Amino acid sequence: MKKHGSIDTAISEEEAYYYDGPSRSAQKREAQAQTDLVPELLALSKEQLKKFTFFDDDFRAGLMMMKKMAFGPAYRRQRNYLGKCIRQAGWAEQIQATLGLVHGDSKQAIAMHHRCEQWRDRLILEGDAALGDLLAVFPHADRQEFRQTVRLARQEKEQQKAPKHARILFKMLKSLHEPMQPTVQKDEEESAEEGLD
Repeated sequence: MKKHGSIDTAISEEEAYYYDGPSRSAQKREAQAQTDLVPELLALSKEQLKKFTFFDDDFRAGLMMMKKMAFGPAYRRQRNYLGKCIRQAGWAEQIQATLGLVHGDSKQAIAMHHRCEQWRDRLILEGDAALGDLLAVFPHADRQEFRQTVRLARQEKEQQKAPKHARILFKMLKSLHEPMQPTVQKDEEESAEEGLD
């Protein structure tokens, strides 16, 4: 029998049945999965790591330090520390999405590749008219550098030479696309499609 004024803190069988919070084991598995992202990041080059724009300087420094460490207790401690940083910052999903882009196995990477090819072909075919459209979408692009590279790529095509400058042009277009956020990419894609009609 309950005493008057006492509060019953026990969980009823019905409440326990409907509880859907993660178990301790599930939390450990999730934490381990996030820590397992660290070796994947270590396998990347400095150039590839630049694509992870959301990392802070301390995390980058920690990764660089870990790259120089021999495997052992200190290495494991550093890996666990960086895994904890990922969890606290909530970076897991962003890391997985960016790894997909870096490895080129995501739909976004394939779509970006196609957009760059379309822009390259348009620029070589149409010249300044297409360059005007490109600069409307990417106002920060270097007009002079693009104009010169397009001119050289067109000459190569006319003279049936190896497409050295067409490749350079593709890389320039890729560098314009990569830092963009998904929402901006969508806007740009719509503009590109309008320009191709």
